Amino acid sequence: MVFKYFRQSSKVRFEQEASSDKAVFQIVGQGIDIALEDQTRLFEIFYTTKNAGTIFGTAPRLAIVKKSAELPFGKLVLCNWMGFDTTFTFNFF
Repeated sequence: MVFKYFRQSSKVRFEQEASSDKAVFQIVGQGIDIALEDQTRLFEIFYTTKNAGTIFGTAPRLAIVKKSAELPFGKLVLCNWMGFDTTFTFNFF
């Protein structure tokens, strides 16, 4: 899933925080640096970033994860700055 796009040497962290009205989960690791124009389309079914190299397609996985996270009161956010960690944040309200 998401981990195949992290560098093999990357230590992937799972972070969580919860309160009475929300829960936040984060998956953080060193990704393959997703260009800004690719980030806007990353959750489309069958979209592959230009720099995926030999890693073939996201298939519908990220699109399914995003849809699932957003039902009924959630949100999935990608944060990726070139040269820094990639973070997928799941917010549930």
